[in-house]
Amino acid sequence: MNKVLEEHSGIDRAKIKLRETYWWPGIAGDIKETIQHCQGCQDSAKSNPGLTIPTDPLPLPKAPWEKIVIDVTGPFATAPY
Repeated sequence: MNKVLEEHSGIDRAKIKLRETYWWPGIAGDIKETIQHCQGCQDSAKSNPGLTIPTDPLPLPKAPWEKIVIDVTGPFATAPY
């Protein structure tokens, strides 16, 4: 549990990761309160305001195989905490 909180990844990501393994009444409030009082999380939030997602569509290719795209994911950890 501490490993997830030490990542300083924000409230939403911490909730998602911790709920995969833990549950107790009021977990969401406890996570929010812990992160709001964590200096490392506050510093991380200020220096990394988040990614902006482009909203403009990509231009269509003029010919087949002009553009090739691949999604890369992994490796996936089974239980890092």
